[in-house]
Amino acid sequence: GRKKQSDIKEISAGEFFKNIKDYTILDVRELWEQPRINGSDILDIPLPRIIEYVDKIPKDKTVVVICAKGIRSKIAIQQLKKQGYTNLINLSGGIKSMS
Repeated sequence: GRKKQSDIKEISAGEFFKNIKDYTILDVRELWEQPRINGSDILDIPLPRIIEYVDKIPKDKTVVVICAKGIRSKIAIQQLKKQGYTNLINLSGGIKSMS
C-alpha cells in the first residue's frame, strides 16, 4: 500500500528562516545543486549516501532536512526514521519554495 507521508513533521520556509539558528540543517541535494545555504550548522550529505554518513547526523538536536522541492528530503527522513531518528523536520516545498 501507499506509505503514509503524514507522520513526517514539516516546516514552512518562512518559519525555517525565522528560526534558522535553532536547527542543524541536513542538505540532501547533490553537492553541485544551487543555491547553497550558508551557515555554521550544515551537513551536506547527498541522499544516495545518507546511510553511509548516518553517524554524522545528530539525534539530540532538531534537524531540518532540505532539498530542491521537498521530495528527496522526505525520502531521507523515511530512511533515517528506520535508523531510529525522531528529531527530523522536512522543509516543505524545499528550497524552490523560498523564492
